Amino acid sequence: MRFRPRSISITSGKGGTGKTTLTANLGIALGALGKDTTILDGDLGMANLAIVLGMHKCELSFLDALTGEAEVKDVIYRNYGIKVVPMGFRFEDAHEVLTKVKRERVEEVIRELLKQTEFLLIDGAAGIQDATI
Repeated sequence: MRFRPRSISITSGKGGTGKTTLTANLGIALGALGKDTTILDGDLGMANLAIVLGMHKCELSFLDALTGEAEVKDVIYRNYGIKVVPMGFRFEDAHEVLTKVKRERVEEVIRELLKQTEFLLIDGAAGIQDATI
């Protein structure tokens, strides 16, 4: 029987509340239970999920998939028995990135990720700005 994918976004209006730590630990726990789990770093401003998971050499990222510079399959990495999609944000590119990425593209990439996993955990950014939503 084909599973119905679930997406769970871990968010907060304030930074420093443990969103990334909770997302990483929940993802690893689901993976340990045999669940096909993907964690997505959805924090454009303070992308640190890859750092928390000890992934320092990710050539391609969610950002590359959003801008069309990479295919979705190429931005998925494996670590701790789960799939991880790092953000790959570069602060100096912030304005250009925010004007370049369209909401429809974000939705398209998320739909593609949902086709490939049972659980999609999204490590969200703090706050309720347009980029976060």
